Amino acid sequence: MVRVIISGTVASVFMGMTGATIGAMIFDTATVPFVASACTGFVLGTLGFYRDAVRKSLRSLDRYPRLLQLHLDANFPHRGFETWPASRFRSSEFRQSWVLRSMLVASWLTATHAIDRILEAEEEGILAPFTKSALEPEIEVADSSTKHS
Repeated sequence: MVRVIISGTVASVFMGMTGATIGAMIFDTATVPFVASACTGFVLGTLGFYRDAVRKSLRSLDRYPRLLQLHLDANFPHRGFETWPASRFRSSEFRQSWVLRSMLVASWLTATHAIDRILEAEEEGILAPFTKSALEPEIEVADSSTKHS
């Protein structure tokens, strides 16, 4: 929720100031152009955030269906997501209904911390062979210097 408000507010400020500047140059007044531009900016900013969140949440649903099922059930227990078969937790299913997309976005926002942890673990797994081989020469150098002492 906070991210939506921040996204809309930032867009509102920039659009409002742009509209006020253009309005002042054309009409010698900036009040009404600022209000109209700021409102438009807020709406466009929040819609942009929502579209991006829908795209990311659908992709996350395909990658982590069990995690998002857990969050969907926790956020919307009255919908009975725990009784759904695993095959229904696909982006194609949620893409069909704006209500399901909205629930998915809300659940994805609560699952972002867990998704970040999963991605960090995957990244560590990728980096481990490289960092292990980079540390081995340092260990050998340290061992040889202690033998010479």
